[in-house]
Amino acid sequence: MSDGFMYDVFLSGPMTGVAGFNFKAFNDAAFTLRELGYSVFNPAEINGSRPYLPREWYFRQDVMMLTQCREICTLTGWQHSPGASLERQIAKECGIQNKSMSTLIRRAEERNALTK
Repeated sequence: MSDGFMYDVFLSGPMTGVAGFNFKAFNDAAFTLRELGYSVFNPAEINGSRPYLPREWYFRQDVMMLTQCREICTLTGWQHSPGASLERQIAKECGIQNKSMSTLIRRAEERNALTK
């Protein structure tokens, strides 16, 4: 990408304490956004391949990748997750805008309608 970002969107949401670490919600969101043309960093994709490492390892990877994204998309329940809440605060401090799934979907649909 020409603006120096590796990804368009960073997915953030609850994992710890959620059945299956909430991977289904993360993977479904990533699939939807990618189908609409976004490049997405999905923590479930790196975290899922190493389920035995300490939580701190995952969080360090996530925070490092968050800074490489244009926007953060918080999934349902993020406000009940200390990790997702901190990711959202870090994004805010770094000037990374928070966007809802519905906003990202609407923007992609508008962009795609203009190119037809």
